[in-house]
Amino acid sequence: MWKPPGLRKVKDFFPVVSAFVVLVFVSVPCCYSGCYSENTSNGSPDGQVGQESQVQTQIEKRFRDELPDFTKVFRKASPSVVNVEASFDLPVVGDSMSGRNDRLVSRSLGSGFVFEDGYIVTCSTVVHGAGSIKVSFSKGPVVDATLTASDDVSDLAVLKVKKHFAHALAIAPRDSIHQGDWVASLGYPYGLSRSLSVGVVSSIRTKQELESLAGLIVSDAAVNPGCNGGPLLNTKGEVIGINIVTHTGDESFGLALPIHDVWPLIQTLRQGKSPAHAWLGISAQYIDESLADAFGIQGLHGALISRVWPASPAAKAGLRRGDVVTRFGGHPVDDPLALVEAVRKARLGKRVYIELIRDSKNKKLSIVPVASNR
Repeated sequence: MWKPPGLRKVKDFFPVVSAFVVLVFVSVPCCYSGCYSENTSNGSPDGQVGQESQVQTQIEKRFRDELPDFTKVFRKASPSVVNVEASFDLPVVGDSMSGRNDRLVSRSLGSGFVFEDGYIVTCSTVVHGAGSIKVSFSKGPVVDATLTASDDVSDLAVLKVKKHFAHALAIAPRDSIHQGDWVASLGYPYGLSRSLSVGVVSSIRTKQELESLAGLIVSDAAVNPGCNGGPLLNTKGEVIGINIVTHTGDESFGLALPIHDVWPLIQTLRQGKSPAHAWLGISAQYIDESLADAFGIQGLHGALISRVWPASPAAKAGLRRGDVVTRFGGHPVDDPLALVEAVRKARLGKRVYIELIRDSKNKKLSIVPVASNR
């Protein structure tokens, strides 16, 4: 039978294939052995593990060296951060048949810090209109405090204590904070023990951008309820801002007023003076579940009026304690801070409309804000 030229029987290739297989099986172990010896010291697995451990240790040490030591920040600053508790006497609508007029004691919690011997800065929404104010030092007793002055627009207040138990915190130099800088937030969340949260500055908004009295520092150092009024610190333990709480329910980021934006105001409050703003003559506070039940309020939105000054614009307009303000001058009011901002935008001497809830019914009144340096 005819066969194509060059085609051979398989047996003709057997010697070549056999030689190739032998070569492969001989070479692979040698290559593997050579690689193994190259990646181990002294030719043992223990040497390889030792080298990897040293590299890991070096990486961890370098990472630790590049991070700020927040334990030092906490030890340095925490004695000067205080817990602030304010008590308010609120009337509760009683039974008209029995003639009872019960009263409800409400408490407001916040934080603050010593900025001068005997003087503490905190948030106005925590203490304004309170019947009594108590301050707790981490290394001292609970002491009574008096309100020197407050400013509802900036939500700042200055307290005075007769005896101080901690040094004043240092203030950071102006323009010393930048995006990406490490920061630490100190305070007493929910009135509990001292808390420290850390993060980096994500955004800095100027007061010119916001068209407000102060700018904002935004960071991912969480500010929980009760930490408002506490300090925002740099890695040296210096104050760069004052923490505020927005009550939006999102605690994944923190807001703070830049300290140098509000420092002149703090000094004014320290002297017992308040700047002139549009004034209604009321104190308002946040609504919690107990207050909502006591006043028959549906939901937790609005600003609850806790005090009305006699002969004030609010008194002349017919506002009462227990009213819940929901809109002011066309602006929605979800909480006391929103009411403060809405009042700030109002024109002095010009009548504006205010919407509120009273005895579970909607009402609409008009009010004329006046200038006051209360």
